[in-house]
Amino acid sequence: MDLLLHFSMYKGNAGMMMEKEVSQVIELAGRGSGHVEYVPIGVAIIANICESVDLHDRIVESPLFEVLTEHIHNDNTNVQMHVIRALMLLSLSPKYHHVILTTGAMANVCPIAMTERLSIAMRANALQMMAAVCATHPTTPTATDVIDLMFLICNSMENVDIRRAAALVIANASSDATNLVKANLAHKPYLEALSIAISKSQDSVLVDYLMQFFHNIVANTDAVVRATLLEEMIFSVLTDAWVVYLEAGFCYHADSHQEFVLQGGVRLVIQMYTKSKVEHVRLCCLLCLLYLAETGHSQRSIAQEKAVRHGSGLDTFSAFMFSDQLQLQQLGVYLLQNLLEFRENRRIFLALSEEKKCEEDYLESLLRLLPRVSTGQPNRIKAMKKDGKDKGEAEPILTKHDPFVLRCCIHCIALLSLEHHLGSFQRFVDLGLNKLLFDLFYSEQIDKSSGEAVVLFFANILHSSKQIQAQIMKGADVVQLLLSSRDMLFSPHTVSRCLSALLCISRVPDFKRVVLSHLDLLMADINANLNAEVRDEHFYQIAALQCALLSELARASYEYHERMARAGMVEALLVFITIAGKGLHGEVCIELLMGSVFGIAALVGSPTSGEHSMASLIFPATRMQLLLSLLRLPQEDINEAFHAGTVGLRTLQRVVYPNITPEELHVDQMDLLGFIGNCPIKPANFIYRNVIRTMCLLLAHHEMGPRVQQAITPSNVVPTCLFAMSGCEDTYVQVYGFLLVANFSRDRSLLYNFLNESGVINELLTTIRRSGPNASQPEDPVPVKDKLATVTGPWSSVAVSRNRFMLAMSALTNFAEPLAFD
Repeated sequence: MDLLLHFSMYKGNAGMMMEKEVSQVIELAGRGSGHVEYVPIGVAIIANICESVDLHDRIVESPLFEVLTEHIHNDNTNVQMHVIRALMLLSLSPKYHHVILTTGAMANVCPIAMTERLSIAMRANALQMMAAVCATHPTTPTATDVIDLMFLICNSMENVDIRRAAALVIANASSDATNLVKANLAHKPYLEALSIAISKSQDSVLVDYLMQFFHNIVANTDAVVRATLLEEMIFSVLTDAWVVYLEAGFCYHADSHQEFVLQGGVRLVIQMYTKSKVEHVRLCCLLCLLYLAETGHSQRSIAQEKAVRHGSGLDTFSAFMFSDQLQLQQLGVYLLQNLLEFRENRRIFLALSEEKKCEEDYLESLLRLLPRVSTGQPNRIKAMKKDGKDKGEAEPILTKHDPFVLRCCIHCIALLSLEHHLGSFQRFVDLGLNKLLFDLFYSEQIDKSSGEAVVLFFANILHSSKQIQAQIMKGADVVQLLLSSRDMLFSPHTVSRCLSALLCISRVPDFKRVVLSHLDLLMADINANLNAEVRDEHFYQIAALQCALLSELARASYEYHERMARAGMVEALLVFITIAGKGLHGEVCIELLMGSVFGIAALVGSPTSGEHSMASLIFPATRMQLLLSLLRLPQEDINEAFHAGTVGLRTLQRVVYPNITPEELHVDQMDLLGFIGNCPIKPANFIYRNVIRTMCLLLAHHEMGPRVQQAITPSNVVPTCLFAMSGCEDTYVQVYGFLLVANFSRDRSLLYNFLNESGVINELLTTIRRSGPNASQPEDPVPVKDKLATVTGPWSSVAVSRNRFMLAMSALTNFAEPLAFD
């Protein structure tokens, strides 16, 4: 046992002491099973282990805590000393204050503190334990205890640590207004004695604690008590930061505001706030300004100074969550919500900041304030119900909770989800936060603001890894929850974040099928936005996300393409092309053009339902003409629009990089040629490629081909082919251009149009001479940007040259056939 005692004196060994075999030995020693002489050693070891705050949870839940409670009333001084020390250390964790109160140890504090023959350490530990408990349970001291505490404070011959601890007890106890009468804290003789003690004391810590006491007395009592303090000339003994405690008390009452401002009190408070590094002093400064802000004259004085900056206060406000008083819980969670509006505070709260850390991990404590759904199951929300179900079914019941605290907690969690850190997201999932919020949302017992915060939480957390996305979507219809944002009339920002989350998960093949199962709801949401009367910034943000989402879904398995075509996806993509011509500031919405042409090309090329998509694209003919009109857009204008950026492009960038900052989205200083040169494929080439590919697919169809030729005027056929063959630098477009000529050459009515255009015939002949089997020199390699020179397969350099040759020969053969016949 002596060996274990020496080991326990080193804090690093505390974790080893909690191992099952070792803790059992300590427990037996502490209980004195067969050997009473081991009891002091066993209790001393437990007290040493309590020095590790990280182990408090395990200690309280283990038999070691029962050993401590058994010896609270032990007459042996050696045993009692270690029991008090252990409980004092446990009181450093506010969440166990109520446990300490149930042990009855508070009844022994003042008798121990008043016994001079006991060691100073034991007496100070007892008072420090009561002071800590009073921070969350201020009604702990009785009137008799207050008499003893006043004696210890005013006794100048007493040890300084004992006087400090006693002063801290009454300071914390005075925070509850009921103690002023119940415990006689505002008794006039007490105030006079403490005023004298302050004037004679040279200990700054003691004066600091007494100033907290006087602040609470002034704030919670009537004018008679304040006059009593002023009669004692209390201001004459205050210096620097101590004055702010009393100032906060006077500012609490509106009758003092005018004189306080006239005497420069606002500037003094701000100076205290700026210079002090004590968190409680800074908090009192903010309280002074908060009280003063009730009147217009005081507000102007505060605004003129412009010197207050928001302090952290995370530990102070988070500690209120452990209070058994509802008002303190409400105040703490509400203030915490305001602090989490700032990114740095969120990082500190989640332990992501390298500069500052919270004293404890408050996330689990925050989640404990959320109620649980005791009955019911998550059905569809009322706004989304389409069938008239029986309303007589039992509604879900939430466990006991305060609606205001619940709303603040949900908003705090939504704010924390703004920090896109995979470790934090994984911790949310491990704590079951996603399931809890999902049940709360469908319980129909939270307000609209809280429901919107829940939806934002899911939208933010789905911008993460595939593994986290899988854990969130398992067993929960999160897609329907995200799609309900517009029907619930949430803000445009929330709607855009939900669409961004849907786009993010649609990039994973497994989750793409889940999104497609709600295609009807998605198309209804898209049509509602396209029919909006006002086209502001939010309209183009949502349009960019919806267009990108449709183009992403078009890459799904062919088995879903028929459903997409019947849902009107081609028509929706064509509408996106029409609104892309004029953006928010008159610019071209390049993101809508790129997403639309890609989606249309994917649907038209479907081997299972391509015909249905082709029919939607051809009838009426204006749709096909709209698609071909994109080929007339100058390449430089398209690339410049992509370089300049639009509202939609910046929105899509946030999908891929959720942590991107507004500064990083500015491209004013980026060179245009350098920017476009770094693109694997230029935006203009991407649009041209998909438009020409769509035309080739339509012309290759035995039924749709003739109807395409009817939709395109003959005067537009030859310029389109010539542009694709030689007017664009993209190799893919050039090959598709030869395929276009080969398809159009089958129509004899277009023969003389091609023969009258020497550019097409010359391009065909040049390609045959350079790529044919008798060519003297191999064809020049394709541009390096397309990286085809090192590619094998159908798009390798050799394959491209061969395809051009074969398509050119096919076209010339078609041209020569009617001429030879004639």
